Amino acid sequence: MIFWGIFSLNFPVFTNSIIFLLVFSTLLTFLNVYHAYGLYNTCKKCESQFKWGQCSGFEAIRNKLKKYDLPNLIVDIEFRSKSKKEK
Repeated sequence: MIFWGIFSLNFPVFTNSIIFLLVFSTLLTFLNVYHAYGLYNTCKKCESQFKWGQCSGFEAIRNKLKKYDLPNLIVDIEFRSKSKKEK
């Protein structure tokens, strides 16, 4: 609906494309900030703050990663953050 509304404006196609990209990227940015803030607030209250490898809330995700033999990025992130702190 937003797409058709923007492209029906009385501007050249290039200008409408730029407007659409700006609106779309702004909406995506706000959604990402909203979800990141929600995750931050949830993790801030937990006893294992931001230790996703130990967090009980991420247990279902870790189990599915093992079940489908996918790389466990949660452990990789924690390992990298530990090695940065040690340096």
